[in-house]
Amino acid sequence: EAAVTGRTSQPTRRRGSRTALVASAYPAALLLLSALHVVAPQRHGVLALTQILAPHLFVGLIPVLSLLLWPPARRGPLPVLSLSAALVAAVRFGPGLVSWPASETPGAARLTVTSWNLEAGSVPDGTVVSMLQSSPASIVALQELTPRQADAIVADPELASRYAHRVLEPRDGSLGIGLLSAPPLLDQEFGPDPLIIRARLHVGGGRSITIVDAHPFPARIKFVGALLVPVDYDPSERDAALGVIRSVVERSTAEGDGVLLVGDLNVSDREPAYRDVAAG
Repeated sequence: EAAVTGRTSQPTRRRGSRTALVASAYPAALLLLSALHVVAPQRHGVLALTQILAPHLFVGLIPVLSLLLWPPARRGPLPVLSLSAALVAAVRFGPGLVSWPASETPGAARLTVTSWNLEAGSVPDGTVVSMLQSSPASIVALQELTPRQADAIVADPELASRYAHRVLEPRDGSLGIGLLSAPPLLDQEFGPDPLIIRARLHVGGGRSITIVDAHPFPARIKFVGALLVPVDYDPSERDAALGVIRSVVERSTAEGDGVLLVGDLNVSDREPAYRDVAAG
């Protein structure tokens, strides 16, 4: 008989090396995808979907990293690839997990703004009213506002007093939109395609700001199979709507106003279309 203490058997080492080699494919794929996302971001297709889902794909790195606790799996490329992928994830997504305090401009007007998608009537009328009553916001942008919800807002005397200025364009389904404002509205406009409200607000001291509440429809995703496997991603209609929204923003800035764009824009900050609408 022979006893081995403090050593890993040869079959275990071979099994660990094979496991590590197979597991290395996942962080390697994440690194390749990240390089593609940065160098050649896609607007259409499955690769564009991987940009949107990138943070979720990197969550799958956690069990791969846990393999490094098993000494036989530390052989080969797995440690370098998995730790490199973890570093890339921290650089790409870490800043989005932390909100640093904003620096305030002396003498600037202070506004508190809420944007709320009412989910096409699924939020009960009483809940809409009570939530708005408890909100500290001086401006409320609403999306998917139904006629029933709008009637409940209009009928409440407290909300009528708090938000004396309003633009309500309710519709059945997801086609409604609205804006409630404590500051006076200087002018306003509504557009149905894409859904957009543009209003100039008086904020005191002879100053005004333009607020744009927008709700373009989401991109189209094609699925196949019982497992709903995505095979195509087409944001062309949404991107065209974002282009219209961007033109409204540019028109407002050209008129000398600061612009606040809010709403449900149905776009990820990892898509090229986000940079199109948010540039500057």
